[in-house]
Amino acid sequence: DEALPYLLFAYRDAPQESLGYSPNELVFGKDVRGPLDLVKAKWEGVDTEQCPKRASEYLEKLQSTLEKVRKVAGENLEEAQERQKRHHDAKARPRLFQVGDKVLLLKADHVTKLEVAWEGPFEVIQSLLFDNYLIKRVGTKEKSIAVHVERLKPFNGRAEIESAG
Repeated sequence: DEALPYLLFAYRDAPQESLGYSPNELVFGKDVRGPLDLVKAKWEGVDTEQCPKRASEYLEKLQSTLEKVRKVAGENLEEAQERQKRHHDAKARPRLFQVGDKVLLLKADHVTKLEVAWEGPFEVIQSLLFDNYLIKRVGTKEKSIAVHVERLKPFNGRAEIESAG
């Protein structure tokens, strides 16, 4: 608890990869100088940033800086999103299921890495728009649910293997 404010200061002062700016720069229009920055400036004899003589000058400069920073951050974010999409698409494989196919569902709330992340089997009831499927748990009267294809994988159960032999 005692270290939390220092940790938050460090986090807010670090540039975010996707934006190219720190949260402090986006909110305040400049880097916030921490204690070490102030001590270093004093030790080196560097004059700290001069405040403008009039409040109106300060506000104009701050508004201009914030507009520039937010514009560049938005551009950086778009580039990062495109880069992340290319990375995702390079690894993604199209998955198509037919009505009647047996599938497993990725749990949304598995707690540990050792816990089984897939549950099922489910049966595909209907293909919906935007890569979504309506599925229902096999052998139960549970309601059917709509899920995105990325949460599904084909079910290749033991029962199917045993009945084939």
